[in-house]
Amino acid sequence: MKRPIFLSILLMLRLFSGCSFFREDLSLSYCLPPWPQAWEHRSWDNGFRLVFRTDTGAMEEVVYSGLPEDLSVILPRRTNFPVLLYPAGGTLPAGAVIPGDLDDRGRLCFSWEKGWTALLLFRLTPSWEVVEALNVDRLFSEVFREGEGNPWKVDMEKALRFLSYGQFSVYALSAYEDKSATIPSPEGTWVPDNPFMAPVSTNAEGNLEFTNLWEGYHRFHSREEDTVLDLYIKGDSWSAVFRP
Repeated sequence: MKRPIFLSILLMLRLFSGCSFFREDLSLSYCLPPWPQAWEHRSWDNGFRLVFRTDTGAMEEVVYSGLPEDLSVILPRRTNFPVLLYPAGGTLPAGAVIPGDLDDRGRLCFSWEKGWTALLLFRLTPSWEVVEALNVDRLFSEVFREGEGNPWKVDMEKALRFLSYGQFSVYALSAYEDKSATIPSPEGTWVPDNPFMAPVSTNAEGNLEFTNLWEGYHRFHSREEDTVLDLYIKGDSWSAVFRP
């Protein structure tokens, strides 16, 4: 993987009730996660978007078409506050949870590993009392264990059903069943949006052979062409769309 990129970020933080580690106009460093080696055809230079909630639970999105020197956003003062970071054209985010992902130098550091956990917390809001009561470190480690190193293989809808009632146990987390699919494809190598999965290349018959997917939506990017494959799996059926 390439080395992380560090940007300065100005977080103008509203003074809401909550933890006291923030003050107004706090200047922080902002750390983009290392770029997966398989994504060599893509770059942070293509831009990204930040997604987070306001204190009332409304969604905010800030889109950057390139790699800016500085960012300026307004975040509420909350414990276990999730921030999502999507690469341009990407469907799965990297994530950071404040204050846990502020390092000892005051940098807000995103990681691909924390993306699933941050998205779960994001979807739980505006139930702040549930989000702030969670042991995020334990949740993160249990998700990674259940997904066997691939957190996106864990059933988020089931976890949400448990956690929306303030219940958390290992029974709230389970991995999807593996699904296979054989898809006719233009020749080439297709790189998944999921940073924990390996690229797939067409075989001699002109097909893509998938054996470790699961029900739901998956996106792949062509390494050779400016094309994406959107694949949806339901039961033993699948649908695939190749598009620019």
